[in-house]
Amino acid sequence: MNKKHLSLLILLSLFIIERITKFLALKYALQGYFCCHNWLGIELLYNPGIAFGLPVPALISLIISSLIIILLIIAIVKNFHKKPFLTLPLGLIVIGASSNLIDRIKYQQIIDFLHLGPWPVFNLADSLIVLGALLLIWQQLRKS
Repeated sequence: MNKKHLSLLILLSLFIIERITKFLALKYALQGYFCCHNWLGIELLYNPGIAFGLPVPALISLIISSLIIILLIIAIVKNFHKKPFLTLPLGLIVIGASSNLIDRIKYQQIIDFLHLGPWPVFNLADSLIVLGALLLIWQQLRKS
């Protein structure tokens, strides 16, 4: 299996894991669970806004999310053979954004459930988006 196919397999696996974690959070995390002096926990929250709970009308966030996903998919397809190193970071952003878009369509809000220290409650999709963005930045810094 070459690196491109491995990247796609990893991305598909992460998408499935992300959807399963949201399903489990909806089913079992209603009361919340905390450990490590309330520093780490699971706390089910419905986020009608965008990143960090910033309020935005649902239709606008749906349109913005859809456009971002479409543009990133175009970038992946366009660069798949020329720049395979972009597949993983752009793919992480796409699967994270796609999963949150599914939430927005299905529930009219995002399902957040991971509580970590002082930060706002988030989900695995948010982490994948951030990781993808950090990988893109790291690759650009490494090139220069």
